[in-house]
Amino acid sequence: MAVSKDIRQQLALLARSRGTRGSISTQKMPCKWSPLGITQPGTSFPFTDDSAWTYVADAIDAGCEIATIALDNPPGKIGYVMLLASANTTPIYVKLQLLSGRVLGRSFHYSEYTVWTEPTQKTEC
Repeated sequence: MAVSKDIRQQLALLARSRGTRGSISTQKMPCKWSPLGITQPGTSFPFTDDSAWTYVADAIDAGCEIATIALDNPPGKIGYVMLLASANTTPIYVKLQLLSGRVLGRSFHYSEYTVWTEPTQKTEC
């Protein structure tokens, strides 16, 4: 399912502000937000939390493919997933969740997948 322009704008806008973004892992909403373990493309430096969020927001604004998935935790909620280019051949797996006026970073780590298998069949951007 295609992500609407409105959702894309919300995700990018919320991701750009420290006051409306976060990544706190709980038992009900586990997160694997690990930007410090990933080298920024075009540099030899790891992402910081701020630069990871900027990279995600820039990718959304640039039109990167976003897939929707049903989250296991919490059940029935929607996750927004992207595969982004990294400094090596393994893409960065990003999963976001919209909350009330906030965006939660659920995943930012090297992907176990190199291409979409569900639902879009597209490679990373």
